[in-house]
Amino acid sequence: MLRRLMKIRTASTGMVMVVLLALACAVLPLLLPFDPLEIDLHHRFLPPLSGSHVLGTDEIGRDTLVRLLVGARTSLLIGLSAMALSTLTGCLTGGLTGFYGGWTRRVLMRVVDSVLCFPTIFLLLTLASFGQPGALTIVGIVSLVAWMEVSRVVDGQVRALRGREFVIAVEAMGASAAHMLLRELLPNMTGAIIVVSTLNVARAILMEAYVSYLGNGIQPPQPSLGAMLNDAQEYLRPDPWLAILPGLVIAVAVIGLNFIGDGLRVAVDPRQGRRT
Repeated sequence: MLRRLMKIRTASTGMVMVVLLALACAVLPLLLPFDPLEIDLHHRFLPPLSGSHVLGTDEIGRDTLVRLLVGARTSLLIGLSAMALSTLTGCLTGGLTGFYGGWTRRVLMRVVDSVLCFPTIFLLLTLASFGQPGALTIVGIVSLVAWMEVSRVVDGQVRALRGREFVIAVEAMGASAAHMLLRELLPNMTGAIIVVSTLNVARAILMEAYVSYLGNGIQPPQPSLGAMLNDAQEYLRPDPWLAILPGLVIAVAVIGLNFIGDGLRVAVDPRQGRRT
């Protein structure tokens, strides 16, 4: 019980971290008097706490705080969009394969297992090389990778629930497959879907940072946390904050989302709290 309470408290901490970051990304860029694309060559490399530039400026005089907030907002939107698309696709495929089974399930699950054997970053870069760099492309690429784990979770949940008495009773009453999936099975696995979807948002943010860092994601001059890390590597010795700050923002978002997912896992399955 004590471990479970600690996990739930951790999830609450993660929720506070993510909510505060999301509110800052939504509100502060509207209040600060700087444009994230505005160049000011007379105020280059200002350190944090330099007058009105709270977190300083970058190599061409752009305000670091505004760029961090806009980049984090882009990452969160990409993460949420990719999560929604991957969850929808994964629920559809996993629900159908788990419900009907047979050769369709065997083929699809083998394909999923085979693809998941490849390192994610290599798969991302391969897919990104075929598309036009941008937010929509990144959402599509991340979704193509993330839906597979959702599909496996849903497939396993449907197969576990398929033989339960309430499902058999509804099927005996002549309910259609769509009714059984949407009205009987889906509500009983919502918790597991929420957990994996929450963790997928964190993975999507990291994936977007990877791809943007390597130049195949959000393109300059639009702010991106991964691209900011890439730009900052040339100035690590004289101006380390240019790399530290975007790294901290990524860490806060990913750690907060992982805290939420970990706590939700315990809430959905109390046995997790006793095993860990």
